[in-house]
Amino acid sequence: MQLFGVRDCKIKKDEATPLRFVARDFMEFCDQYRHHFVGQGMNSVDHARHYLTGLLGKQRRKNIETIQNDVKDSDYQGMEQFISTSPWKHQALMEQVAQDANRLLGDAKKTGLFFDESSFL
Repeated sequence: MQLFGVRDCKIKKDEATPLRFVARDFMEFCDQYRHHFVGQGMNSVDHARHYLTGLLGKQRRKNIETIQNDVKDSDYQGMEQFISTSPWKHQALMEQVAQDANRLLGDAKKTGLFFDESSFL
């Protein structure tokens, strides 16, 4: 696993080519976790991807409405249901994220990964 968008290429000003690498890598990154968002007859993969894309977007304030306005083909009602009542496997997802982070970061004595869900810059 590698962080998406990291490439050995020279980037020229106003060139969109490196962004294609980022977009492709982001989709591949999301695909590693897609199985966590399918269950009990529901497939929330697209809503999860749209929500995550929106969280990484340009808006300063992130909520489902601003995400829906920014992310092409996203659905406000579908994302709202995904966040509030969708039966996706959160514990299994967090375990996979922890294992992937451990593989990337390595030494537990010298390394830490901290998440701050407050959404402040």
